[in-house]
Amino acid sequence: MEETSSTLYLLPSPIADEGFSFFPEIHWEIMQGIDFFIVENIKAARRNLRKVGFKGVFDEMEFHEWNENTTDAEKNQILQRLKAVKRGILMSDAGLPCVADPGNQVVAYAHQNNIKIHPWVGPSSILLTLMGSGFNGQQFRFHGYLPREKSERVKTLKQLEAKAQSGETQLFMDTPYRNQAVWDDLMQQLSSNTLLCVGANLQSNQQKISTYSVEKWKKQNLQFHKIPVMFAIGKWT
Repeated sequence: MEETSSTLYLLPSPIADEGFSFFPEIHWEIMQGIDFFIVENIKAARRNLRKVGFKGVFDEMEFHEWNENTTDAEKNQILQRLKAVKRGILMSDAGLPCVADPGNQVVAYAHQNNIKIHPWVGPSSILLTLMGSGFNGQQFRFHGYLPREKSERVKTLKQLEAKAQSGETQLFMDTPYRNQAVWDDLMQQLSSNTLLCVGANLQSNQQKISTYSVEKWKKQNLQFHKIPVMFAIGKWT
């Protein structure tokens, strides 16, 4: 099956205000002639693009939002436009498109319609935490967001703790405003010798990546309310 002449570039976004130095200059040169963007949030996308020195005139460009509020009809229109343009860019609000991000639906359509895919490297809080944890980086699993209801969240945490004993690293996250509740559950429910890694404020000036036993974590009076955090439970092998 022949490819079309269209290409979809997967553009990473920084995960902290200080994290704009990761992107090679050659990629920005490629972007100068692209005027079609599929983004999570238009305002956030434009802000990120300006911070890294993107010179395009936004009023002359197409920005389409793809998030939980986008209807099926709107998605179909966006996808049809993607097929018609020569080059387009997919970006999320933070991190890598399609990783813990709904952009995979756009990429799936591109594959089905023979549009070339060109992913660009960038920061991922999942991989940064895994790298900094000291845990098994060959067998690991990312579980996304934890259940909102406390009893279900506690049940899930205990399941992840048990799975980690097999040597498979277990990574998970929650929204910043629920992280303190997650932290309290971790301290109250996990065994004292369980190893827990915390990746907080990654790529910012306040970055902290530490791995301790739950017993040692309990000796620190930590507050994680409204702080972006990635958690990992694992073993040192």
